[in-house]
Amino acid sequence: MNYKLHLYRDGIVNSYGQIFFSNHRWFGYLLLLASFVNPWIGFCGLISATVSVLIADWMGYNHDTIRTGLYSYSSILVGFAIAVFYKF
Repeated sequence: MNYKLHLYRDGIVNSYGQIFFSNHRWFGYLLLLASFVNPWIGFCGLISATVSVLIADWMGYNHDTIRTGLYSYSSILVGFAIAVFYKF
C-alpha cells in the first residue's frame, strides 16, 4: 500500500512539473502551490491530476511513466480551463 501512495504522490507532483517539461519534483511542488493562488483553480487542477493518475493506475499503465507525470499533465490544464470557465 505504501508503494501506491508514493506512486500517486509522485505522479501528481511530477505532472505539475511536466507542464513546463521539467523532471524536478521541487518545481512541481512550486507550481502546485502557485496554482492555489486562486483556490478554485488549484482545487480543480489537483482533482483532475488525482483522477487521471488513479485511472492510469487502474487501467494498468506503466508505473514508471505514471510516476513521471506523463499521463496526467494535460489533465491539469483541462482542470484549470474548467475552473476558469465554470466559476461557482
